[in-house]
Amino acid sequence: MAMFCVLFCLSRMNTTSTNELETDLLNKLVSENEEAQKQIKICEKRVKENDVVIRALRSKLGVSNPASKTTGYGSKAQMIRQAIQAITKPRFTQRDILDEVKRANPDVAISDERVKSVLWGLQDEAELIKQVRQGNNRGQVAEFEKLASANGGQNGSPAIKDANIRVVGVSANTGVITVGQLEDFIREKNRRMKDVLVRFGVNESAVKRLFHPASKVFQAEKGWIKISE
Repeated sequence: MAMFCVLFCLSRMNTTSTNELETDLLNKLVSENEEAQKQIKICEKRVKENDVVIRALRSKLGVSNPASKTTGYGSKAQMIRQAIQAITKPRFTQRDILDEVKRANPDVAISDERVKSVLWGLQDEAELIKQVRQGNNRGQVAEFEKLASANGGQNGSPAIKDANIRVVGVSANTGVITVGQLEDFIREKNRRMKDVLVRFGVNESAVKRLFHPASKVFQAEKGWIKISE
């Protein structure tokens, strides 16, 4: 009987010890996974921010994007801008733009909503196009015209490239800032970094990503931010 009690107690101790080890291991793995997820989010954010600057630099330097990127979010926006540049009609619709995208890129999958989103962004920044007729629910479709700067040269000209690069932006914290917005803000007068952060609600890292050569804006002496025209 005494031997049975000893064996029973040893068994309980071993079970308790095993449970504690397994619990410790579980907590450790959960903690490692949480930390890994944080790192993944940081890396994803960095990749998105870098992609914005990469596209801006490629556009400014006239370097084409790799073919493997043709289905990406950013590359579709570029396809839409290129389609707008290729349209020769003085006035055109969203359907005309979508048709031109598919003509130039037969295998690409792109929706009406994606085109509408890019058009909204271009109008909001007054880049490349302007809307000359509102659409309505009675069958009238919206019509657009190219801005004078977009019509001022052939596809690939400095005017077109400058218009393209001004729509590139970086998002951070609760705000978004584009090259065009930054240039226009600094063009009003020289600014300090804190002025830009307060105005657009972004962090300093996001702003610096849009400095020269991604834009005409640069960090000058004594902390001033200026623009080179």
